[in-house]
Amino acid sequence: MDKETLQAYTRRVTQANRSELIVILYELILKDLEEAKQLEEENSEYNKVLDHACKCVNELINALNFEYELSFQLMRLYRYVNECIAKNKVKKNLILIDSAVNTIQGLCTSFAEVAKQDMTGPVMRNTEQVYAGLTYSRGTLNESRLMNAGETRGFQA
Repeated sequence: MDKETLQAYTRRVTQANRSELIVILYELILKDLEEAKQLEEENSEYNKVLDHACKCVNELINALNFEYELSFQLMRLYRYVNECIAKNKVKKNLILIDSAVNTIQGLCTSFAEVAKQDMTGPVMRNTEQVYAGLTYSRGTLNESRLMNAGETRGFQA
């Protein structure tokens, strides 16, 4: 992942609520699986990308709340995706990646709709505010960060 993409995801995470964080994890998994399809199986980056996708799926599993029946169904889907990725590391079969991509894409679409209806605030508090707009340059989008004077950002004790 290049530096600009990483910054964009970091910015989204700082401003996201719970539902949006799940959508971001789905997008990261899809990005990793698409990147793996483009890499050669013998490439050292291939296994790194698939390992990162597995870590993201494990984060989704850890986020499940088993007080709801839906969590058990999601757990089965996440285990299936992890299994497809693990088998792909051994068998090097792109059909397994395609199957995982189809599963995650369906979930991502559904959770994106849920995230649109979720009006809770961002999970992270005490972060800098980012404003985007067209200023001082023709045709490009500039972002500026509003630093609160006298306040610290990040974790508070």
